[in-house]
Amino acid sequence: MTQVNGDNDKVPNHLAYLLHMATRRLRAEAETTAGAAPSLQAAQARLLDVIPRDGGRLTDLAQAMRVTKQGLGQLATSLVREGLVDVLPDPIDKRAKVIRRTSRGDDVMRVMRSAIEDVEERCRAEVGNAQYETFLDVLRVFAGAARQS
Repeated sequence: MTQVNGDNDKVPNHLAYLLHMATRRLRAEAETTAGAAPSLQAAQARLLDVIPRDGGRLTDLAQAMRVTKQGLGQLATSLVREGLVDVLPDPIDKRAKVIRRTSRGDDVMRVMRSAIEDVEERCRAEVGNAQYETFLDVLRVFAGAARQS
């Protein structure tokens, strides 16, 4: 019988695999820390996290998340069902939709961000501040984001 990795008895050491495993670790540790927060799919959590304080247009958020407008609409609908966001007509352009977090959505987002901060503190302690900052800088470059100091 062939092994999962063929003749390779080592764990893959490429960027895609390592980022995937790091993301799984972050999510597992954050969910443990978050405790009572509702269990959200990764895409739902990302959307909840990127919605500006005063809300944002679905089309702008879809572009920021690099998903289709239809895909973002489905995510928004699932968060509406959970009571975490409202989708409303844009007051400037009635054809457009604006998504805003509800007060419950704000609470869940704060819990999520706090849990992520706790995990980041543990990761920073594990590898040291300089190495962790370099890691974040490289990720920002890969993600196409400018350094946020």
